[in-house]
Amino acid sequence: MLEPSLGEKAIAKGDLNKDGIPDLAMVIEKNALKDEASPRSLLIAFGSKNNSYTLSIIADNVILKADEGGIWGDPFDSLTINRGSVLVSDYGGSNWRWYNKYRFRYQDKDWFLIGATSGSYFTGAATMDQADEDDINF
Repeated sequence: MLEPSLGEKAIAKGDLNKDGIPDLAMVIEKNALKDEASPRSLLIAFGSKNNSYTLSIIADNVILKADEGGIWGDPFDSLTINRGSVLVSDYGGSNWRWYNKYRFRYQDKDWFLIGATSGSYFTGAATMDQADEDDINF
């Protein structure tokens, strides 16, 4: 079930398999164990002409848990679909802030990580625009 507090930013709609029909990507949260943050997964489903959806993948190791963002809190920043791919963004830390962006694309009938951006900066001396950043295209 989708965690209500994640709201609209936890669902994205767009064409991922290039068939002209909107597909869905969403963050789902599993039932929590006592005193632990709930595991989260990325679920992607392909749309069909009859307004139904077919599950494409549930990726269990993509979305960070709510307690993995440091002092900043829940690190989940956003889930979007653009340029035919899924983009997952995280943000967290305290005085030292960090962020990650992962881009996934459906090709050759499977899902691939095609890009990763990560950065960090000290809030006492820099802003996100001045972060040390690594950007990798696979």
